[in-house]
Amino acid sequence: MSLRHVSVPWTWILSFALAVVAGGCGGSDEPHEGYASVGGRRLFYETRGSGCPVLFIGGGSAMDSRQWSEVMAALEDSTRVLRYDPAAIGQSDVPRTSFSEEGDLLGLLDELGISRAVVVGNSSAGGLALEFALASPDRTRAVVAIAPFVSGWEFSPEMQERVALFGKALSEGVDSFLRAALADPHFVPAPDNPAARRTAGNLIRNNYQKMLSIDPALIEAPSLPLMERVGGIQVPVLLIVGELDHPDLHRRVNALDRLIPISMTLELPASGHTPTLENPRELAGTLGSFLDEIGWRGEGCDASGGR
Repeated sequence: MSLRHVSVPWTWILSFALAVVAGGCGGSDEPHEGYASVGGRRLFYETRGSGCPVLFIGGGSAMDSRQWSEVMAALEDSTRVLRYDPAAIGQSDVPRTSFSEEGDLLGLLDELGISRAVVVGNSSAGGLALEFALASPDRTRAVVAIAPFVSGWEFSPEMQERVALFGKALSEGVDSFLRAALADPHFVPAPDNPAARRTAGNLIRNNYQKMLSIDPALIEAPSLPLMERVGGIQVPVLLIVGELDHPDLHRRVNALDRLIPISMTLELPASGHTPTLENPRELAGTLGSFLDEIGWRGEGCDASGGR
């Protein structure tokens, strides 16, 4: 894995991780999907493989957890992979009372008997992964945040115009939003994978109405912006950005790298904002290398994430 920046020596982290590990990544899980009851609502999830758990959050870039299909398929032979749809996304229920997204994620881990996991998210789901590391550090082995949305980051004038364009298109209906999103040179450019654009369009169309049905006032959020709190994250964080993503995202990832105590950054080629679809094989390889570096594949833990 080619790294552009490392805040601390990763060989030290690996040595430390292996030194404290006891037992193996035992346990075996047949492919299974279902619903976890969290806060009186259903959260859809799927789990495959066996070993140390890696949890993929759906919902990034207005898509459900199917955006992780190819990445999970590439990793399921070597570790336990799970994905879930957050509230009002995919097959999960729409909340009618107040809730927190970090609380839902914690409730899911409790329901599935997982003590710790590596948590992975793209775009807004990447921001949720960082929030979860702050809210539940004892349940988080590490975070992989791909082009994460982070509250408190000041957009450039160009990015403000882009967000306004997307917002206007969103209010005009799904067809208008899809035209704007797929015409954008940074969202899903997919230079080497044209099929990714069709998949992105289908996933967004499938989630459009449900995504807009949630009342934002019901979402409980921390009082301080995430950008002001990321310095408190105490687990390893891998920050990824697509080489073709908007320059604001590159600046944001670099700023996060400077603030998070244990972090590394990587630029993924041939992808923009959705490498989960555009370049899933290379993304899976990058994730696998990261899991190896932190001792989260092979020997290290059981299927629940315990040591």
